Amino acid sequence: MSTKVISVLTQKGGVGKTTTTIHLAASFAQKGKKVLVIDFDSQKNLSLGYKLDENPPYTIINFLQQDEGLEFTQKSEYNNVFVLAGSEQLESYKIDRYALKESIKLLDNYFDYILIDCPPKPLNDELSLGEVAVCASDFVLSPIKDDEYSLAGISSLIPSLMNLKAKYELSFEYLGFFFNAVLVNSSDFRAYYNDFLEDEFTRDYLLKTFVRQDINIKKAIKEGKTIFQIDKKSRASKDFKNLVKELKEKMK
Repeated sequence: MSTKVISVLTQKGGVGKTTTTIHLAASFAQKGKKVLVIDFDSQKNLSLGYKLDENPPYTIINFLQQDEGLEFTQKSEYNNVFVLAGSEQLESYKIDRYALKESIKLLDNYFDYILIDCPPKPLNDELSLGEVAVCASDFVLSPIKDDEYSLAGISSLIPSLMNLKAKYELSFEYLGFFFNAVLVNSSDFRAYYNDFLEDEFTRDYLLKTFVRQDINIKKAIKEGKTIFQIDKKSRASKDFKNLVKELKEKMK
């Protein structure tokens, strides 16, 4: 199997993008897959989530420059999740549109999956880190929450992705978006979910799986672990496993 590169991308922060990336990696790892997770956000939330050293010797900047001494941090009880540390200098780094793609090419077939945790910024006329990540990806995935800001963000993100794909003749597929940190009995969630199902444009992109709110997620983040290590029978643990099943079907 050739390496599958997935960008986890939103236009709004606070929707659980980094948490999603960490748990997707862990879910793939449980299936015996070898996974690389890339912190592609200058806020370095992914690096913090994995409790990496504050000043690692090798970061995303070194990777983009294809410096010698390639170094990833191993972070999994299965010994098959590797993390590329982020850098606060990434936002100011002069980056070429295809720089990340070219660096990832050097790793082809070494990993089963590469997950890119992108910054929560719009795709617009200026070259953004999110756009660079998309140009390097085979697939794009978006978590959202059941609030007006998230919904507005996803409604503008999808056309932006399609325009980008057409403009640069990119081959990525948009896997879709899913609701994260859901209170199932919330009237807002039910209303928004049904609205997306009834909308001819968005219903094709709405994933069936949603991840329920779970206090164990916060506990896992605090300890630098995954929910599978904290409580593998918890509801969010089951939801992330179901999400991976759905994604794997869409990626066939």
